[in-house]
Amino acid sequence: MGHVSLVSANLASVFFSSYLYGIFFILFCASMYFMARRHSELSAAGSIVNRSACKDPLFIGGVGFFITVTANWIIIVYRAFMAFVHHKNGTMPTEYYNIMNASEIVKTAIWLSALVISDAIIIYRLWVIWNRNIHVIIFPVSAFLGSVVCSVAVVYKLARFQLGRSIFDTDEVDAWVESDWVLTMCTNLFCCVFIAWRLWRIHSRALPFIERPQSRGLYWILAVFIESAALHVGWTILFMVTYETDANLGFFIEDTWPPVSGIAFMLINIRVGMGYAMHAQSSSQLPSQYPHKFTYPTLSAVDHDMEDEAQLSDTMLLSKNTTGAASIASSTAV
Repeated sequence: MGHVSLVSANLASVFFSSYLYGIFFILFCASMYFMARRHSELSAAGSIVNRSACKDPLFIGGVGFFITVTANWIIIVYRAFMAFVHHKNGTMPTEYYNIMNASEIVKTAIWLSALVISDAIIIYRLWVIWNRNIHVIIFPVSAFLGSVVCSVAVVYKLARFQLGRSIFDTDEVDAWVESDWVLTMCTNLFCCVFIAWRLWRIHSRALPFIERPQSRGLYWILAVFIESAALHVGWTILFMVTYETDANLGFFIEDTWPPVSGIAFMLINIRVGMGYAMHAQSSSQLPSQYPHKFTYPTLSAVDHDMEDEAQLSDTMLLSKNTTGAASIASSTAV
């Protein structure tokens, strides 16, 4: 079961998950502020917390992440107190962590709930960036529904286990966990590839109209890197490797998976929130003598900005022979 002891893995998860939760909480507050601020600026109401922001799927997803990540941290701390204080007066922590109990089932349910939220959000982003094209999300939605079924089956099977049974004696749920992992990976890889391809296509078509395109290259690479959900996919792969090898390190990966996934989600939101502020400032300072140019601060598929930019690139391509050609002809004449 690996070189890391069961107690060591769970102790490490307590400290590291607490550290990650602190990072997640700060990013969550910043992300919600940027999102609410953007909605308030676009809303006639002008309120920082307004109805349109609360109805935004990404806002709802962020709140869902906050609930699951917070619940995950609480249950981890609770289990630590049970193992080292209450269970047989704290003399047998290994025994507590080694047996199936209600808190272990709840922790698994919370982790799988965070997994479902993460998959739903990336599918929504794919749908938005492709201008709400239903056909492009048929495969990921099918995989997502299969993943939901597998997640429910895992929790149901664990709930039917006899309490006190070893947590390593779970052959009945192995097939469901493996299927869930495969479907989740298919969903995330498919969405990441299609999002990255769409971003590259939009960027290439809009490049002639971007002010100082060389200065945006690094931000473009960073945006695609973050959007590819490298943290989420990497942590999911690590979990499956440790799960298949029956390594105790898998409990550490499982406990820290929700905050890692939540951090990846919040980082994208904050990057776009800051990019939106840059866009507003740059647009107000853009010289009037260059109406055919525009600043392009962000290319992340996070909210409706990306859909607007996609439509904008199509419009610019159609008008290339009018505004763009006229500008080139004028420059040549001079």
